[in-house]
Amino acid sequence: QEAAKTLEHLAHDVQRRVDAGDLAPIDAMLAQAEHLAARQQQQHSLTQHAAAQQQWQQLTGFSYAVLIPPPSLPTTPDALASDTLPASWLSLLQQHPAWLTAQAQHQAAQAQVQWQQQSQREAPEVLVGLQHANDGNKASELSWQLGVRLPLMRDPQAAIGLAEAHTQIAVTETALQRLQEQLHGQVRLAWQQVQHRAQQWQDAQRQAALLQERAGWLQKSFTLGETALPDYLRATTAAQQAQNQQARTHVLWLWAQQQLAQALGQ
Repeated sequence: QEAAKTLEHLAHDVQRRVDAGDLAPIDAMLAQAEHLAARQQQQHSLTQHAAAQQQWQQLTGFSYAVLIPPPSLPTTPDALASDTLPASWLSLLQQHPAWLTAQAQHQAAQAQVQWQQQSQREAPEVLVGLQHANDGNKASELSWQLGVRLPLMRDPQAAIGLAEAHTQIAVTETALQRLQEQLHGQVRLAWQQVQHRAQQWQDAQRQAALLQERAGWLQKSFTLGETALPDYLRATTAAQQAQNQQARTHVLWLWAQQQLAQALGQ
């Protein structure tokens, strides 16, 4: 839209100068052609934007899509200068849904081992008895007897169940370790992507500023009659393309932050 407006003003200015005899009619044709091309590109962009909005609404139910940096992440590229992954972000992985699920499975395996151990522990028995002794010659005697029974043998099936429970603990511990390595690796890769996209955005900002300044100087030069119209149009087109690239890299940087937030389980 900005390019179409700029070229529209330029076409009117060139036509005015052609009518005044300052420029050749071919310049007016060139300016008008560039203006029409910009209008066609504008209409094409609006059509694509409307189609993307409709697709987004069908997928999400929302009428528009806006990429917003998560609140726990930096909001400017300057805050991403360090190559070291913040330790506070790693702590967020403790609340990652996949990590919580794996921990629950590990705790369930531990509980199964405890239940198996408790179910196999037979309580010792204390036996108390009364003995009556009579040899026929003497008076009968009564005596108390005390005994303790300690279980020594275990049920074979119960031993198998306990071994399986211990095996399940080892399996869940291994799964936790592998999941931790996987999640940390995903976060580090996403963090590197954020840094890469941030640098691209910074470079695109500087390039757009330089080309915009160059186009401004050539506009003044063209107004004074020191620069040909094709040179000025090329400078304007380059500046507009740089602005578009800056907008694209900004969106890619925001998207990389969304990917990092997803890797952290947010």
